[in-house]
Amino acid sequence: MAHDVCIVGGGIVGLSSAYFLAKSGLSVNVIERDSIGSHASGFAYGSLSPLGEAGNAEDILPELEIARIGMDVHNLFAKELVETTGIQTDHRFRPALDLIFTEPEAVKAKEQVEWRADEKGYKVEWLSSDEALKVIPHISNEILGAVHTEGVADIEPYKLMLALTQGCELLGVNISHGNVINVVRNGSELQVTTESGSVACKNVVLAMGPWMINTADWLGIDVPIKPLKGQIVRLNSPNVDI
Repeated sequence: MAHDVCIVGGGIVGLSSAYFLAKSGLSVNVIERDSIGSHASGFAYGSLSPLGEAGNAEDILPELEIARIGMDVHNLFAKELVETTGIQTDHRFRPALDLIFTEPEAVKAKEQVEWRADEKGYKVEWLSSDEALKVIPHISNEILGAVHTEGVADIEPYKLMLALTQGCELLGVNISHGNVINVVRNGSELQVTTESGSVACKNVVLAMGPWMINTADWLGIDVPIKPLKGQIVRLNSPNVDI
């Protein structure tokens, strides 16, 4: 029997989609190539803010509405997933301090503080370097200033992935592993083909992140997706509250 939905990709987008689709009563099958949370979704920074980063906040403007919805979903997960699975995701609201090091960044950040401060539920203000150092004395004294934002949150991504996985399974989602190599229509159904077999379904959700570029040959269209590489430094500072 064909599933209502087959989701290719078991990252945060794929599992979130599976969770809400299953919650609405649909039968869902997720196919993940590797271990759940073994790529970007499990190792992301974990910052939750629809306002973007100071100095680059204009990048979020075209997506502000969906960013607001995403924040609401994470707030829901923070309560619902813990209650249903017992897995703590370390979701917590705490202020963020975006450090500004160059004059062009400072000009842009100060301009953006105004519209960011108008966003309901958030308090955003520009701090001088001296004011920022009073908030966190351990930061560099070479900063020109900082943007202090209240109302934002953060989460431990890998724990969220574990909770989402269990939440999906409790809703009846089937999670399997395999490398998907094609999606084709077979009459009224779709066939998701892996290296070891195929799965029949009525609808397909492609949630493959930067690997979406591999679907261009399946779909016969250009898929303009490129990976974005970043760096995250995590510090173990038990006696320093940062």
